[in-house]
Amino acid sequence: MFVQFIHATITDVDGLRAHLKRGGAELRPGVVGFLGSTAGISTKGEFVVLARYDSEAACTASRARPESVAWWRDLRNYIDGEPVVKESQRVSVLISGSDHAGFVQIMEGTGDPAALASLDERFLELAPTYRPDIMGGYRAHFDDGTWADITYFTSEAEARAGESREMPPDVARLFEEFGRVAGIVAYHDLDEPLTV
Repeated sequence: MFVQFIHATITDVDGLRAHLKRGGAELRPGVVGFLGSTAGISTKGEFVVLARYDSEAACTASRARPESVAWWRDLRNYIDGEPVVKESQRVSVLISGSDHAGFVQIMEGTGDPAALASLDERFLELAPTYRPDIMGGYRAHFDDGTWADITYFTSEAEARAGESREMPPDVARLFEEFGRVAGIVAYHDLDEPLTV
């Protein structure tokens, strides 16, 4: 899998929302190797996207299509400056599941990939029982030492209930260790995620 992460500051929320809906309808047809994407406007008013392809070549070919070039050009009407774009084929699927969710959280961080992978293995053993609201998720590690991951939840209400639930000691220790290792720099909550 190859992942493209996009992050930008928004200047026109309504315009961007309409642009995203048009993009989902206009860009998807004819794209080879496209596996899906989740985009949206975060509760902090920022634009974020994680898109998946079956290879770097598929992502490059998609970006070169006239429809994509036009979409990127028009995107600048709704954001401030150049968007941050990061790409990687170093992707780990944390929990296999549906892109379609009532609530999505994207995190950015700087933690060590090997240390995070070890914690992920422990979390996967606990997640089905402790956090049944989690539908799926994956993490991409980028060449600049940062990472971005996405978690799909059944709903925001169930996600918040899961976060506030009292943790068993082993889960609490795991989350404390994750907080030390992950180097989290940003949370992006999408209460109206657009999945394609």
